[in-house]
Amino acid sequence: MKRHAIATGLSVFLFILMGLHPYGHGHQAGQPASANDNETTVAPGSTANIPVPGGVQDAGLTKFLTDGLLRHNIPNAVVLWVENGNLVCQFTGSHPDMAGVSPVDPDRSLFRIGSVSKPFTGLAALSMVEDGLLDLDADINQYMKVPLIRYRFGKHITVRHLMTHTAGFDDFYINKSTRNMSDLPAFEESVRSMLPAQSIAPGEVSTYSNYGVALLGYVMEQALKKPFDEIVGERLFRPLGMTESNFKADSSMFPRIVSGWYSHSGEMRSAPFDHIKDVPAGQMLTTANDMLRFMQLVTATGELAAEQQEIQALWHRATSMQFTHHPKLHGGWGFLWHLSSCLFAILSASITGISWDGVSDHPPGFSDSPTALRAACSEDPHHGRQTAART
Repeated sequence: MKRHAIATGLSVFLFILMGLHPYGHGHQAGQPASANDNETTVAPGSTANIPVPGGVQDAGLTKFLTDGLLRHNIPNAVVLWVENGNLVCQFTGSHPDMAGVSPVDPDRSLFRIGSVSKPFTGLAALSMVEDGLLDLDADINQYMKVPLIRYRFGKHITVRHLMTHTAGFDDFYINKSTRNMSDLPAFEESVRSMLPAQSIAPGEVSTYSNYGVALLGYVMEQALKKPFDEIVGERLFRPLGMTESNFKADSSMFPRIVSGWYSHSGEMRSAPFDHIKDVPAGQMLTTANDMLRFMQLVTATGELAAEQQEIQALWHRATSMQFTHHPKLHGGWGFLWHLSSCLFAILSASITGISWDGVSDHPPGFSDSPTALRAACSEDPHHGRQTAART
């Protein structure tokens, strides 16, 4: 039976995001972000030698997306379609009637991808498992100098539980971010101060938990004695040539961060950037072309460099079923990948997603054949429906 999944490993990548740079240093409306917005600007890196052919325009796709910008009040979009490790076509467009909208530069514009950060956290953690630095089934308290978890149900919480959303934590959404970086607590302080109630015994029920993923990142830090963003950089971003991707926003990046928009009293306004406390669960910043490199890796069928082969193998393991409430439900969790074997998972990828400060991010659908959809959009939330989904 073919396997379908909603996840961040993808072969068709649809990226629709606002081109407004909230700190005023972005490209001006009407100016191209690169020499030719309809040609790929990706080049193989010294460590990421996956071939990147030139993209081609597809007339039907171009019309569909251009009409979508107008119909759904979307300021601009960049679309990349990858199949079997190759770029099939690329689209870049802007809403013609929105003043002040900046074009998206696939190489430079940074998108915060929200909960789509989680699969990258999962892959980095899984690489530590492969190297014997984490034990999937050990008590996570053993990695901490000062144990954090007091077990309510007499069962240990493990890395496996954190990576399948089965630790049993309640989740919450208040007081999880700051507007100013200076007000953001240290990551360890955030993890220890935000510990939620454990409402269900671990391993019994999947309850989506941002905190659980943040706790996983903290366990990774404790095991390696390194900051979380360095761990992901060394284990994923550098081997893949994703040189613009990071989990740590600093002031040098602000001019490049793409803002969401929202409608207020009939007027479109940019959404201010916030600094989240549960960094591993949603803070990843990346560019369209960095995501293209990742897409090429997970859909590649040819020879890869050794490091890339290892990451591709991790991806296959991460997207295998690890927890399901019942096999007849046709779904469950890999390692921070939501899996489904029903066709509806593919169809729903375009209408469900997470919304964050005016930015919607839609997870992709993909199957054993290397074809899939990945969408993220920034739109007026009062113009169309935005729904919450899990990645």
